[in-house]
Amino acid sequence: MDYQHLKKLLKHVQSGRMDIDAAMHELKKLPFEDLGYARVDFHRCMRAGVPEVIYCEGKTIEQIRGIAAKLAKHHTNILATRADQKVFEGVKKIVEECEYHTEARIIVIKPRPVEQVGNIAVVCAGTSDIPVTEEAAVTAEVLGNRVKRIYDVGVAGIHRLLATCEDLFKAHVAVVAGQKQNKIQVSFRASREFCTETGVHMGRDLAKPLGDFLGGMGGGHSLSAGANGTGDTDTCLRFCEKLLKK
Repeated sequence: MDYQHLKKLLKHVQSGRMDIDAAMHELKKLPFEDLGYARVDFHRCMRAGVPEVIYCEGKTIEQIRGIAAKLAKHHTNILATRADQKVFEGVKKIVEECEYHTEARIIVIKPRPVEQVGNIAVVCAGTSDIPVTEEAAVTAEVLGNRVKRIYDVGVAGIHRLLATCEDLFKAHVAVVAGQKQNKIQVSFRASREFCTETGVHMGRDLAKPLGDFLGGMGGGHSLSAGANGTGDTDTCLRFCEKLLKK
């Protein structure tokens, strides 16, 4: 349930189109509904601005279908991640209005157009990194961001990276993560315009909480910062994305 749904519900009570008992039945499902195997969070959109994401890996198709059916009653642009073709076919049987992004392994349930803002460059070093790059890119687009994909520009061939400078410089924030075994280092850079308009401080708002998350250290200046610790780049970049959404 989002703000618009709740407002509509209250207006129906006010106008007499819905009685109090029916409204109470709807409100009982706030903030979640217990399915036994999952507690579906209908309040997530009100708190975070986007519906709960269904992480499919490790769940049965029936569990995913059950969660998707409940979320689809209240939300649009629902993301189901780490989903294969069988999961997509299973979800489509109960929510026909959905689309599958094969490389990203993402299902978008009840997709709707979203006004795109900003500029995000999603960059990967090698072709084998494209699936995780697509996962990040599709997620960013569904959440309302303008995305530029840049593939196979690892620094082993620095000329390949330099050839994309025009696109890279349009991005407001750059997050670069490097991993050696389970040790990870992350660098942040942001445009002055972005930090001024949003009030985001790279060191305080991104590097420090990321360092704590990784069990290491993080900090820096408003436009540039860094963090290190233990983990993997995929989890790390997901956490960075979550921090930037805030």
